[in-house]
Amino acid sequence: MVEVRVRPAVPGDGPAIGRAHVEAWQTGYAGLMPSAFLHGLDAVERGGAWEQRLIAHQRSANANTNDDPEFLVAELDQYGVVAIATIGPERDDRPDRAISGEVWMINVAPGAWGRGVGSVLLQAAVDRLKQRGCSRPVLWVLESNTRARAFYEHNGWTFDGASKSEHLGGRELCELRYAYTPTSPTRDPLGTA
Repeated sequence: MVEVRVRPAVPGDGPAIGRAHVEAWQTGYAGLMPSAFLHGLDAVERGGAWEQRLIAHQRSANANTNDDPEFLVAELDQYGVVAIATIGPERDDRPDRAISGEVWMINVAPGAWGRGVGSVLLQAAVDRLKQRGCSRPVLWVLESNTRARAFYEHNGWTFDGASKSEHLGGRELCELRYAYTPTSPTRDPLGTA
């Protein structure tokens, strides 16, 4: 059994996050997004952007509110950081938005797929949202991404009927909103509850 550790992302994690982010997109969205867009993603550039984001986030940590995003990473022993999740307030302008939080993104490097990394990281993200007072976590997933939809459904998420269109890489893509609907009590991989 592979041990997955989840922790808050810190400065220094940027390069590994950039690699995981780009590899996850290039593999997971192949055939779903324009190939020119996916091939144009640069892990070094993305890693630098992540590093700057983490440095800025650390500087503002004292003023942390429930409106601020949080960044979680998952590590595997011999590989280090292999996945990233970002959580925060729901980004839709809905009347009940205050009780909702959102998993803004979760990306797992393809080399770590099938090892339980995504499930552990997703549950940690849900647990953090609940600690922030969220009673109804949501996330958005491409309608055409059947692999991701099956993953979310396996982990207690269901399509709640909402959809929207996004333009990315010159293509219009349909996204579906999923809400967390657990069937059993959750555990806290971060040990913070």
